[in-house]
Amino acid sequence: MLLGDYLIAASGNTKNGQILKFKLTIAGKKNGKTIKQTFLEQEGFDDNMITFYWAGDIDGDEIPDFYMDTSHKYSFSKMSLFLSSQASKNELIKLVAQKTKYAC
Repeated sequence: MLLGDYLIAASGNTKNGQILKFKLTIAGKKNGKTIKQTFLEQEGFDDNMITFYWAGDIDGDEIPDFYMDTSHKYSFSKMSLFLSSQASKNELIKLVAQKTKYAC
């Protein structure tokens, strides 16, 4: 997914129809420096998948921010907010809030 000048990419392996060693990365420039950051890793999934609900620039610094469900299991959701303004100098985004809701 390309958001402005920032590339969000998913990678992983498959075995017997299952996604394993899943990663989400973001790459782009910050203060003139090119940064590639892995911001989410998941060993596997149980009838669920990462879902982006919102992507944009909530903090006004021209670097994308994300609101997404990062749960790996069907029985709960883990709503996660990633903001660029809270990231360190060598990161593009940082997880700043998470709320888990259990379904069963």
